[in-house]
Amino acid sequence: MLTALLSMIFSVAHSQEASAELVTEWKKPLNDPGQSNICIKNGLLFFTSHNIEETDKMKGGFFNTVDVKGICYDIEGNFKWEVLLKGETADRMRVLSESLDHTSMIPVATDKHVWFLNPLGELTCCTHDGTKVWSKNFSASRSAANTPVILYKDLLIVSLPTGEVENDYKHYRLHALNPGSGEIIWRSDKLLNHGTGYKMVSFKEQPTLLTSTSGNGHYGIEGDSYFQFIHMDTGETTLSMKTGPFVSNKFYNLYNGHVMGVGRDRTFQYTNLNDGSIFSHPVNKCDEFFQWDGSAYQLVGEKSFREDNVNTDRAFPINGYIHFDKGRAIYWGNTKFNALTILDMKTKKQKWIEVPYQIINNRKIWNFEDIVFTEGVYGINKKPLLTKKGSHSYQGLGWNRFGDPVLIKNKLFWITGSGVIHIIDIEKELSPQSVQTLTIDPVGEAWTTGGMAYHDGYFYIRTQKDLHKISINLP
Repeated sequence: MLTALLSMIFSVAHSQEASAELVTEWKKPLNDPGQSNICIKNGLLFFTSHNIEETDKMKGGFFNTVDVKGICYDIEGNFKWEVLLKGETADRMRVLSESLDHTSMIPVATDKHVWFLNPLGELTCCTHDGTKVWSKNFSASRSAANTPVILYKDLLIVSLPTGEVENDYKHYRLHALNPGSGEIIWRSDKLLNHGTGYKMVSFKEQPTLLTSTSGNGHYGIEGDSYFQFIHMDTGETTLSMKTGPFVSNKFYNLYNGHVMGVGRDRTFQYTNLNDGSIFSHPVNKCDEFFQWDGSAYQLVGEKSFREDNVNTDRAFPINGYIHFDKGRAIYWGNTKFNALTILDMKTKKQKWIEVPYQIINNRKIWNFEDIVFTEGVYGINKKPLLTKKGSHSYQGLGWNRFGDPVLIKNKLFWITGSGVIHIIDIEKELSPQSVQTLTIDPVGEAWTTGGMAYHDGYFYIRTQKDLHKISINLP
């Protein structure tokens, strides 16, 4: 009876809730696909795309490339210029790869300059009119999708290969460069690998780099798993702690005196910074599940959740962002199941809220089998860029590479791989009534992994086909 009553309440609230409205200001076709988000500076939009040449051959439904283009538009959608960044690796990488795409890194910019990275071989500095100031070329093992470029004081910090080789594998270190010249100021004292994630956090009230190292089984390199805090002015390790085996291409997070990571055993791992103790709990655990039954939300428990969803054993957080707010962690699970996850950091209980995969012609798609796919990804003049439907990046499945959300006041705007925007009211208790969904393209062609950029009341989004400028009017 309680379940039925809750279902009725959820259904009524869901049907009566006023919906946000999405308005497309303009949409511009793009020549080539890519996965980076957009950097906005001084009225200009900077992002990266693959450089697919006429000589490139499609294999198994995918193009394989090494070169990248740094691209500039203005905020009115006018193309301004592009610059080529060459790749220098023996392995040509798959375009739109779900985990190692070499267009995944967002550029960074100041009022006068912008820096683009092709992790397969080149870091470039340009002026805002497209003039190349300097380039640093290197030889990489393979793409590194977790190598953000960070501007800090008068330093440009990025992970690059050093020439140190083990078992034919090229090791990496964090490098701090002079932004104006590319001169190396320091290199970190710890070796990294190409899949290492790192981010700037506040540790002991100081900006610090949180990064991690582990063995690399693909190259026969053994080793324990550690996370480190690295001093941003010197590159020296200030704290290093051993933790359980983790997934190296997923970011660690700092929260309330603990470093939080994702274990290879599908658990969240919390390493206490005071004593090094480790606590873990399953990622795919579900204590409460708000499930859509076709007409209303049903509140079910873990038993029903596991019976209805065969993919829960594959549950991982996505390769990136976990949003912390009011003692909660909010993230997407890496499964074929379309659920937003809320973790209570104190009780360690998890709540899952089912959301639509897509919205096609005003109809919400709740079932995996009903997802609408285009015949392929096409660039300008209908040139095929991807025809295989098995790519997670193309399908938006697996939730592998969602872009970071945008937090505006009390609303979290989060776009998923199929071009659906979820608006999460974080001031409310998270429930089906605190999440609204919109789509930027009602026909199923807006596949994206780059996230949303926000400036002066507008969102800018790049999909595999188009560049969008939209506004969202909230009720």
